[in-house]
Amino acid sequence: MALFAPITRNEPRRRGSRLTGLSIGAPCLKPTRPPALLLRGGLNLVRPLGLASIPVIVATSDSHSPVLASRHAAGRLILPASGTPELRTVEALLDAGAFLTGAVGCRIPIFYGVDETLSLLCRHREALSKYYAFLLNDAEIAAAVLHKGEFDVLTRMKGPQGRVAALRSLRGAVRGQGKGQGVPGREGVARRPRVPETQG
Repeated sequence: MALFAPITRNEPRRRGSRLTGLSIGAPCLKPTRPPALLLRGGLNLVRPLGLASIPVIVATSDSHSPVLASRHAAGRLILPASGTPELRTVEALLDAGAFLTGAVGCRIPIFYGVDETLSLLCRHREALSKYYAFLLNDAEIAAAVLHKGEFDVLTRMKGPQGRVAALRSLRGAVRGQGKGQGVPGREGVARRPRVPETQG
């Protein structure tokens, strides 16, 4: 599915759902430049998005977060307080996603800045990917990459070919495709350029 696949139906995610905590002006809901959702991110992420003229919706459970006061924040989504069941946060994201995709006609790019948020996206990728555009590794690698020890164990269990496959998956996620390109069978190998010897 393309990152900005059109949404053909504009319906509530479920009957009786009430959208709360989302605030964004209509001028920021343009199909030609959809807003991005910054999930629990900081000023270091909202600034580059804003400087690129991308409307940013800041999603946080802290209603006093300084990120909400940034001039680059075009909207806000106040999430359930920390310590509440995780599914309540997912429900809030789904409700907001249903409204936003219906307004702009495509999935909304989602950005994050900490491993905790990445872990949440991994656990609920199937449900969230209906309304949000994001790239993740395969489930096994995505879980292992959060912990260096587990990632090392994973690659050792699969042997040298497993290391290459893991590198392909990581690079493919960055490039937005299934696997890397290059010389067949050598995608995970970095070659050192040959430097001619100087003769004195």
